[in-house]
Amino acid sequence: MTFRKGNLNYGIYKKAEDGTFIIGTTLPVFVLLEIYDPDEAGCLYSLETLSIYQDGTIRCGYQHFNLQQLKQEIQEGKITVQIAESSKLEIESLGEFGIYPSLSYYKNNDDLIKEVIDIIDELNDRPDSSARCQIAWENYLTHPCAENIEYLRIAYEAIPTHHRKYVLGDMDQHDIPIRKVIYQEPLPLRYSIVQPEFQPAIQQFSKEIFDTSTPLEKFYKELKNLAGNQNIRPFVCNGNPLKTDILIIGFNPATQADEFWKYFAPATGFNKNDWLQAYQQDRIDAGKPALSNTRRVIEWINDALLSIHLNLVIMETNIYALPTRKKTDLTQSDQDTFIFDFLIQHLQPKVMITHGVDAERHIKSINLNTPVLAQKHFAIGWSRNKAQEILTFL
Repeated sequence: MTFRKGNLNYGIYKKAEDGTFIIGTTLPVFVLLEIYDPDEAGCLYSLETLSIYQDGTIRCGYQHFNLQQLKQEIQEGKITVQIAESSKLEIESLGEFGIYPSLSYYKNNDDLIKEVIDIIDELNDRPDSSARCQIAWENYLTHPCAENIEYLRIAYEAIPTHHRKYVLGDMDQHDIPIRKVIYQEPLPLRYSIVQPEFQPAIQQFSKEIFDTSTPLEKFYKELKNLAGNQNIRPFVCNGNPLKTDILIIGFNPATQADEFWKYFAPATGFNKNDWLQAYQQDRIDAGKPALSNTRRVIEWINDALLSIHLNLVIMETNIYALPTRKKTDLTQSDQDTFIFDFLIQHLQPKVMITHGVDAERHIKSINLNTPVLAQKHFAIGWSRNKAQEILTFL
């Protein structure tokens, strides 16, 4: 059975537990067998086959790795594509050979790792390093600025060195046009080939390909863009919202928003301690109790949960993000769930706790596959002991 995908033949496969076939391909490598002369770096290697599969698993002989484990093997010198001159090479059924002093290699160990990453990308129909460099090149031709030159350099240097000259598919110029740009040499205008109608798509694609933001940074930017200039409080949590374990859901905030973005850092998450201090001081300054009835119950529940599981991330949010003093003050036009919908798309809580019939009804209507603990509204009829009893249901 032979598979073909892209420019390579994929003649190996393995059978998954569900009976489907997982395709792969191979690369030759040297595997360390023995160090027989430590002083002279004399080692005995065998020529082996590295099998790379679509699911990201890698096999060499009887050993199985993921990509990180393979990098570790290469770093420790157990798998390599370069052998020291004083070493020997064993090829099964043929014999043992000395290494010729001026032997040259097509690639180094860094190239091997890059090539394995490219193969896994190609097996999964994702752009490999050459494709990403082509996108960066087109983007530079559309907008030749310093930032796009840097994107181009990063993309170009991510390509295995033995593949770089083929990146543009030009057998005459090879990769010279790209190298001229990277090393600040003038580029002839004849290389500008991007048609105007394709430029927006290329820009968007390249932006997605080269976005190196962390998941939390992306979440922050998307949420901030979604919120716009509205004075809202999307959520409150202790730490990284993407690691939410317990999600507490109400109808809408009763207290005016209080500089939400001041307490949300894209690198670390939400600083609830500072937010809560400011929240309490604002209420005291306004002649109110430091905590509202609802806030008091939420903090009782938080204290109870964290006393047992210190590392839990507990988020509280609302179906509607716009704050109003009373539920009836929220007009029909203000009843927009766009913030809540965004959170639901990005979070994977283990349990949801709703308080109030409106929150319970809304959660039931969207049919989520997450356990839901429905409670009456936290504004009235609660004590610390009753709040702590919620733990018995979790």
